[in-house]
Amino acid sequence: MGRIGQVPWNKGRTGVYSEEALARFSQVQKNRTPEHQQKLNDAKKGSIPWNKGRVGVFHHSEATKLKISQSTKGEGGNNWKGGITPENKLGRTSVEYKGWQTAVFQKDNFTCQVCSQYNGYLHADHIKPYAEHLELRYDVNNGRTLCRACHYYVTFKRKMPTGSRWGLRLTNGVFNAASS
Repeated sequence: MGRIGQVPWNKGRTGVYSEEALARFSQVQKNRTPEHQQKLNDAKKGSIPWNKGRVGVFHHSEATKLKISQSTKGEGGNNWKGGITPENKLGRTSVEYKGWQTAVFQKDNFTCQVCSQYNGYLHADHIKPYAEHLELRYDVNNGRTLCRACHYYVTFKRKMPTGSRWGLRLTNGVFNAASS
């Protein structure tokens, strides 16, 4: 809807189709069988799905599904980078890292060392950075327990935004405490 007193852009214009195109459209309309017209009308009303009767258009055979699955794994996959997972990621998912994390929580009695929050979503934080100090990665004395908000503040030097999901992990469609 235009502003008051403003002339619409298409006022006074006739159709954009040529006479030939209009003649073709009308011919197509005339050649439709009653059954075809009924199907179109039903589809417009929403009584039948648009793809009813189209067999196999969106469905793969089991053999094709297997081929697709195999082509996306290993060396043929999109994310293949030569079989090298970054050392940082491997270390943070190791059993040794999980043991270090638990030992840090126990050392600090499951309490945030900044705001004294007990339990909740806690993170084991490296005092000296994990990536820079290889020799201190699993040293319990290089770790401290922080709640999510304090860990965010220590990491980014600002308050954690309201509603932030930072530090939470999505598992089975639910955000849970992350192990960082």
